[in-house]
Amino acid sequence: MLRKVEAVRQLQAKTPVRSVVLPRKKMLNQVQAQEASNVPAQVTRAQGLLLQALGWVPPGYDHEQGTLDLLNAQLAGYYAPRTKTMFLAQDLPPEEARATLAHELVHALQDQHYDLEPKLRYRPESGDEPTALHALAEGDATSTMFDVLLASSQRTALDLPEEVLIATMQEQTLGTAEDIPPSLKLSLIAPYIDGLRFVHALRRRGGWAEVDRAWRTPPTTTEQILHLEKYDRREPPLPVPGPPVDALGGGFRVELTDQVGEQGLRIMLESWGTPREARRAAAGWGGDRVTLLTRVRKERNEWFVTWWIRFDGTDAQCPDVTEAFAVVRKGLSSDRSISDTACQERAEMGPLAASVAHCDLLLAAGPFVQEGTSWRSHGNCSEVRSWIRAAVQGGSP
Repeated sequence: MLRKVEAVRQLQAKTPVRSVVLPRKKMLNQVQAQEASNVPAQVTRAQGLLLQALGWVPPGYDHEQGTLDLLNAQLAGYYAPRTKTMFLAQDLPPEEARATLAHELVHALQDQHYDLEPKLRYRPESGDEPTALHALAEGDATSTMFDVLLASSQRTALDLPEEVLIATMQEQTLGTAEDIPPSLKLSLIAPYIDGLRFVHALRRRGGWAEVDRAWRTPPTTTEQILHLEKYDRREPPLPVPGPPVDALGGGFRVELTDQVGEQGLRIMLESWGTPREARRAAAGWGGDRVTLLTRVRKERNEWFVTWWIRFDGTDAQCPDVTEAFAVVRKGLSSDRSISDTACQERAEMGPLAASVAHCDLLLAAGPFVQEGTSWRSHGNCSEVRSWIRAAVQGGSP
């Protein structure tokens, strides 16, 4: 299979690839341990709070366990750059084993030529660059895999309708594990689908040589993955500093801050609108910053989340921010008499508000407090609207 993958991908192995066949449960445990060693526990917890506060997952939902449950239903194999080893589940049917083997061997070739481990390693405030690189890696491996599977019919992945390939991937992933929130399923499959489209666009333009060129000068944002012309221009994200913390009344500190990216914005908007609406509105993404703030009051933690998204355009013309706000507003039960702000009261994670200012869309969630294993709102829409007004008047980021 390595010989077939080398021939199809037009990339030669520099060394043999170590491979291990494992029971699925043991393989899943290894993936879990690998992620735990890569991402600090406090970061994983903070990421879970962000997802809950912004409504991507239900309050109290263990997103780490949910991801593992989804992987348990889907994981057939993986390549570990740190140990240079490829793992396969031992219970795979022959055809699935063949496809998985081809896919993971591509990752081995990528690692030998382009050194995956430092590229995909967690780095604080790295933006969505690792997500973009993940999409490139999965798109490359998926496209090659289809080529290998189609070789006997003298066809390649480019000969099949792209939407057919994507629909097949979606059906296999999104139809499993019914108790998993849709946003987690979309987050899992997005790098494969978006990466496949990106790699196919490169292959149509210049073959595998163009894909290798992308590895030498990789995309730095998911915006570049989703828009080839922005990758060609190496369009950087617009700077978006953090929110004015003092406007919250003092005592808050930043626990986590980072960039979500266009892909993440699209997934969020799908929570409130159709995939088409979400894709259209997210296409104007220019930059963003999501921030989890915390303070200790009366011996308990209080949390507040802000997500400031800046859209391309000018102060006079920012049609995409208007589209994005319309999608968010549709998903929030709010006072329609306030034209530029929508807010929904929530018993557990606090109010969730969205407001437009020039080319910026600001989302704010909370404050909320933890009581034992549950959460309780510690604010209301009126207070959050006041904070948003103060933030905007203080100068948008």
